[in-house]
This record gives sequence, C-alpha cells and structure tokens, in this order.
Amino acid sequence: MGTNPPQPDPNLESIARRLQDHRVPSPSGVALSLIRLAGRNDVEINEAAAVLKRDPSLTAKIIQLSNSPLYIGRRPILAVEDAIVRVGLNVLSQLAVGISLLSSRHQPCTGFDLKHFWTRSLAMALSAQTIARRAGGFSPAEMFTLGLLLEFGRLAMACAYPDLYQDVMAKTAGKGNAALLAEERRVFDFDHHLASAALLREWGFPQPFILAITSTEKGGELLSSHRLARLSQLTDLSRRIGDLADDQNSPQVLAEALDLIPRLDLDADAFQEILEEVSTQWPSWCHLLGLEIDQGKPARELEKLREHIMNPTPSADPPLNVLLLTTDTNLTAIVRKALAAESCKLIQVTTIESIIAPGADLDPAVVIIDPPTASLEEIISIIRSLRIALGARVYLILLDGKESIEVQALREGVDSVLQTPLQPALLVSRVQAAARVAGQMRRLEQNRLRSEQTRRQLTALSRELEHEAMTDVLTGLPNRRYANEFINNIWGGAERHGTALSCMIVDLDHFKKINDTQGHDIGDQILRLTADLLRTKTRPGDAVCRYGGDEFLIICPQTDLVASTGLAVRLRDTFENHVGDHPAVTISVGIAERNAALMSKPDDLIHAADRALLRAKHSGHNRVAVDDHE
Repeated sequence: MGTNPPQPDPNLESIARRLQDHRVPSPSGVALSLIRLAGRNDVEINEAAAVLKRDPSLTAKIIQLSNSPLYIGRRPILAVEDAIVRVGLNVLSQLAVGISLLSSRHQPCTGFDLKHFWTRSLAMALSAQTIARRAGGFSPAEMFTLGLLLEFGRLAMACAYPDLYQDVMAKTAGKGNAALLAEERRVFDFDHHLASAALLREWGFPQPFILAITSTEKGGELLSSHRLARLSQLTDLSRRIGDLADDQNSPQVLAEALDLIPRLDLDADAFQEILEEVSTQWPSWCHLLGLEIDQGKPARELEKLREHIMNPTPSADPPLNVLLLTTDTNLTAIVRKALAAESCKLIQVTTIESIIAPGADLDPAVVIIDPPTASLEEIISIIRSLRIALGARVYLILLDGKESIEVQALREGVDSVLQTPLQPALLVSRVQAAARVAGQMRRLEQNRLRSEQTRRQLTALSRELEHEAMTDVLTGLPNRRYANEFINNIWGGAERHGTALSCMIVDLDHFKKINDTQGHDIGDQILRLTADLLRTKTRPGDAVCRYGGDEFLIICPQTDLVASTGLAVRLRDTFENHVGDHPAVTISVGIAERNAALMSKPDDLIHAADRALLRAKHSGHNRVAVDDHE
C-alpha cells in the first residue's frame, strides 16, 4: 500500500517534522549530543570526549579522519581528546552526524542504489573540501561535511515515502536533476534540496549550510550576500563534479561546471587539479568509510573530463524556432522544403491559442502567419494578439495575396509581408533576415545581462571590500576599525536607555617570548587559536575583535560587570586548560563597565579596561582584573 503524500507547506520545520514522522534515517544519539554540546559556550574537552566515547565505532572513524590529510598535524592522533582539539568541536560534531548517517541502516524505496548514493555524496564532499582549500574563504573540513550531506534529502524522501518516491524516480530516469526536483515538487510540494536543508536545520547545523543548500543563482544574478553567493557556487560546483565523476559527464553538466569555475576565482588548470585530487582521494576515502568501489573508476571518469576541458566542443547558436500558423498541409510542405538547408526548426501550429496560451513554451524566433480568413479585421486581431503575447523580439511574417493589406499589417506590428503564391527563395531571404535580427537581439540581451551582472558583482565586491577593511586577515576577526565603529554605535543606545555596557581587553601572556623562541609561524598559529577560542566561548551578541598585536577587545552590550567578569573567568580557565599542537598559553583580562558619571565617550571605557589589564599583568599574569575607577 502506498504512503499518502505530505500536505503542502514550504516551512522547513514542518518539512522536517513530516519526514521524521516516517522512517527517515537520523543521526545517532551521540552525534546529536555532540551537536548540542558544540552550541554551548562552557563545554569542556573532557565532557565532549566522554560523549564521543559512548560510540566506539564512531570514535575509531573520527580518530582515523583526524590523522587523514585533511587534518594532519605534527604528530599522529591517538586519543579522543587530541582529536577534538585538532579538528575542533564544531567541525567534529558535524562530521559525526555525517558518519553516523552513512553507517546507519536505511530502507529506501526499491531501485534506490544506496551504495551509489553514498559514493557520489563522498565525491561531492571531497570536491567541496578541495574547492574550499583552493578558492579560500571557507573551512575545508566544514565543506567536506556539507558536501557529504548536500543531497541527503533524496535518501530521506526515498525512506519516508518509498512507493511515491519509486514512481518519481521511474518518471524522471535519465532526465537529469532539474526534472527530478520538478517532479518531487509536483508530488510532495517540496524537493530534496528543501528536505536536506530542513533536516540539517533540525539537527542544529549552522545557518549558512541551510542557505547554501536551498539558494541558487538565476540569470547570472548574485545572491544578496557575496559570501553566501560564493558558498552557493561552491556547493553547485561540488554537485556538478559529483555528477561528472559518476559517469554522467553530459555536455550540459560540464558547461555548467566550467561556468562556475571563474566565479570562484579559479581557472581551467585549477579545475583539472581539483579533479585530479578528487580522483586520487576518492577510493581511499570510500575504503575508510566502508564503501568499496572499483579503484580505477574515478581515474577513468575524470580523465574523460580532462579531455573535454582540453578539447572543448565549439559551441554553436541553437537553431531558430520557426512557427508556421496554418491549416494548409501543402503550404507546410513547401515551407519545410524551402527552409531545409537553414539552421531552424519548423513547427506547424493550427491555432493562435497554441502560441499565446498561458504556459505555452514554443519560444519562437519567427512566426509565419497564413491567415485562415480573408477578413482584414480578423487578420489585424491575430497580428495584435501575437505581438502583445510574444513582444518585440519575435519576427512576424504575414503571407497574403492582397497588396491592400500590407501597409495596415506593417503598421500593426508585422515585420514583413510576402505575397502569395509563395516564392520559396523570398521566404528563405526573409527568414535569414529574421535570423540576423534574432542574433542581434540575443547579443544585445547577453550584453545587457553581462552589464547587469557586472554591476551586481561590483556592488557585492564593494560590500566585500568594506567587510575586508574591517576584518583582520590573520584571524578572521573584526579589526580595530570595526571595534571603534561598533562601540560608538552602541554607546548612544546605552546612554539613552540607561542599559549596561561592558568591555574587556584580553592579552596573551609572554607572547613576545613565544615569537622570539618558537618563531612567527607558531605565533600566528597561537593568534588564530586564540581567535577561535574567543569566538566560540563568547555569546552571540558580543563583539570579539583583534585590537592590535596580541590584544583582543570584547565588547559586551547590555552586560554588567558581574556578568562580564564571569565570562572573563571562563575564558581564562579555557586557555589555562587548553591542550594542543602548540606551546601552552595563558591570558590576562582587564574588564570595565560604563559609568555614566565618570565616562563621557567610548574611549573612556576602553581606557578603563586597559588600566585593569595592566593591573592583571602586574599581579602575575593569568589573571582577571576589574577597573577600580582610579
């Protein structure tokens, strides 16, 4: 017995709920617990390790992955605690979800090749990881997990609605992903992209993952966020490589992949290197995750792609769609013979409704009108209806034996009038003229689209440059300029509404000695680690900025001295207890709260925190000190 389809509702939460009401694969309890832990600010390494150790199989795979080329460090990882430090709890929790899903038992519909699904997903994961490493801007480790779960909605729908999804697969076999998505939406009122996004959202994955899965580019238009646009392009290219590596290297998919490459600031050489890396790593990763494949397949399939890239097929303009509006089969034969040598596709239609009806998809470049009536009024009505429905881009040719109608027809929007009986050579010359007009229109439209795309890209680039001007290159944190603007903006609100405002300055203890003895590479590594820890341990509303050198400024809106002191103590403890592939480091913290009687501007608050920091360092380092208003 078939399962009833879900009711229409585009809400992601509702989609997740409907899927989970059925037998949908879900992450293990350990993986979900790790996701929840990653969302906390006060989690300790030992607590996360204890949770992970409850699943020995998952633990073993995590340790294996921690020693893979993606995360390799200066020494091999043997303990769970070391794996958490090296990979990071956020990435590790996401990866645990993907591995637990891959390892769980699924029961999709008949005809759904589970092994094929996961090997293709792994190809997308490796593609996303490799693209991220080369294009920059995203964590390769996080992109690996995103690629692995990018199409998970397909498996979820095949498990939740096996009978219905089996029919969907049968109807769209060999027709490509667009046809599959359209049929899914027709049957379920949502597609597998939305299903993937809904489930990842339900499991606690970050919002950019959700947006990247559901967002696409249309007509060359960039999404509102330049970073989100690049993430969407990265996932789209990963999907294309997954298709291409999966023996589906159609010219269309290859063209789409090649179109995405320059948008990620890559070139054809970089794309070939990406394919080479994916084909090299794919078999070993499949073996690591228990997916055995033909070892030679990746190399064979991706070699075909390299040949396509090195020897691209010249592109040609598509043939013109020429519509002949007539009921005369003899005329149709004459026109077809006359146009046989031309680059056009002749389509006979017998009624005007088949051209102008809502949903008609004939997309003509030329319409040849053989009026079914001698009435001037009806002929003019047909011309007007076609021009209104098809716009100015379509070339209209009227066939008529009366010279008296020519002037009126041209005035109403016909481009050319041919006298009957028809002269084939004259018809060919008119269609050739129409082809030139259509080509010019197409080129003008492409130029307009390129100009619009350039304008949008410049706007996005301007936003990106503004963002970069306020971002520290080494750590990725907001810089001093951003910090000054942020505190100036919230200072006025705190004055008007009398709300609390605190800030703290965090300084790495003995950092100069580390730089002098260990080298600047180690120093940079510690600065990046510091940024990551401060970013993950502070609250969403706090602004964490690199203020200069080894000093970091944390601005805490609507936070009094007691709350900010508690946060500072937790930060100090985190650094003191942190273990990793680097020299141990501690921090000193100075804290101050806005005092309306003593402080008239934001700089007064920052100077107060700086005074407190000096007291903390003079007290022996690894200390937290509060401004005493002296």
